[in-house]
Amino acid sequence: MDHEPTTINKLIELPSLDDPKISPNGKYVAYTVTIPDWEKDEFISHIYLVATDGKSEPRQLTFGEIGNSLPRWSPDSQYLIFLSERNDDEGAQIYRLALAGGEAERLTTLKTSISRVAYAPDGDSIAFVAVPPETPRQKKRRETYGDY
Repeated sequence: MDHEPTTINKLIELPSLDDPKISPNGKYVAYTVTIPDWEKDEFISHIYLVATDGKSEPRQLTFGEIGNSLPRWSPDSQYLIFLSERNDDEGAQIYRLALAGGEAERLTTLKTSISRVAYAPDGDSIAFVAVPPETPRQKKRRETYGDY
C-alpha cells in the first residue's frame, strides 16, 4: 500500500469550517468554508447552508474569487447578511441574501471596510463596526510623513 506523505501544503489545503450560525427558526445552519488560493497567496471563504434535519447535503450560497464572511441571520430566518468586497467596493461591505434565492444585495457603500455585523433583535436595523474614513488632515499627514 503506497501512501503519499502528509505535507504542510496538504494540511493547508484542508477546508476549514468556521462561524456556524443556527437560524432563529432552528431549521438551518449557515457557516463558512475557507480554502487557500495559491495563485493569490490568500485564503478565500464562502458561505454554506445545511438543514438541521440531516436529510440534505450542504449547499454553497456564495461563489467567486472574492471571499465572504460573518453570515448572520435575520430574526425571521428569511435573510442572511454577510461581509464581502465585490466589484467597486472600497472595502468589505454588508450584503443581504434572501434564503428564497436570488442575487446578494449590497446594503452599504462605505469608503472603509466593515469588520463586524449583527441584526437588531427586531430585524428593523443592522449594527456594524467600521473604521471612519480618513479625514483630509489625516490624509495630508500620511502623505507627508508616511504611515509612521
